[in-house]
Amino acid sequence: MWLFKHKNKKRKSGFTLIEMLVAVFVFSIVMMIAVGAIFSIVSANKTSQALKSVLDNLSSALDSMSRNIRYGTIYHCDPNDINGYNPNSCAAPGSSYFSFTPKDVLASDTTHRIIYYYNPAFYGSGWGAIEKCVGSVDVNACTALTAQEVHVTDMHFYVQGAETNNPM
Repeated sequence: MWLFKHKNKKRKSGFTLIEMLVAVFVFSIVMMIAVGAIFSIVSANKTSQALKSVLDNLSSALDSMSRNIRYGTIYHCDPNDINGYNPNSCAAPGSSYFSFTPKDVLASDTTHRIIYYYNPAFYGSGWGAIEKCVGSVDVNACTALTAQEVHVTDMHFYVQGAETNNPM
């Protein structure tokens, strides 16, 4: 009897159309979630790389400034007399200009005097740049120390003890 029933029973093989549709639907949902996660990771990576680039650029600019300032002499921050021969301190509210005579340059040689200043309209986008000028604040004598991606909105220099030539 068992043999007889087994012979008449039809064997099923494969999947039904409904099972295939459900499997494809579940697979599609899982893939959409996975692709969304990958796009999110890529976006976060781009943001992180941009922030790292900005911080590296700003750090490099500030390191360059501090290295040059550390060994300079005749510190001066009066914007009306930026090439002055006499040291000049400035306290609050500070100045957007700062100049000094670099190491190994005569005090009377204003053509090699280094001037750092904040130019609020450098990139013309509502933010500015930190610039380094040699000799004078002139378009041909100045270069931006910060990249365009670095949005500098305000900057002030404070100098104390310049008259005594004490290190800052």
